[in-house]
Amino acid sequence: MSLFATERVPQPLVMDGIVRNDPAARTLTVLRPDQASGYQKVTWRMAHEALVRAEQLGWPAAGQTLWAHGVGQTSIAFGLPGPNLTLNFHFPVGKREYVELVSKPGLRALVTIDRSSNWFTDVRLLHGRTGS
Repeated sequence: MSLFATERVPQPLVMDGIVRNDPAARTLTVLRPDQASGYQKVTWRMAHEALVRAEQLGWPAAGQTLWAHGVGQTSIAFGLPGPNLTLNFHFPVGKREYVELVSKPGLRALVTIDRSSNWFTDVRLLHGRTGS
């Protein structure tokens, strides 16, 4: 019988993200909120750096991808690291989820980062009030 864990236990940190829409590029950009705590800002920065490294290495593992979820669907847009610690989600022409998301006011994101791996694990695009 082993007394030591052999796998990391996820340690989720969930925070609100600000969503900006670029209609010409059909891209939603998620930004780290200015009012985030210092700990949240550092955690976001480390997860963004890990995403940049994964992209530079050619996305070596299936678990090292980032997808946005929303409008009752999973994996609606693939996420890429953007400048200034942003996350970019491009929606090709014909993706009805993009129209559903941007057609209503109050679009926001709930971003989950696993503190044990410093990895963005979930970005949920939704409408409504923030949790702050």
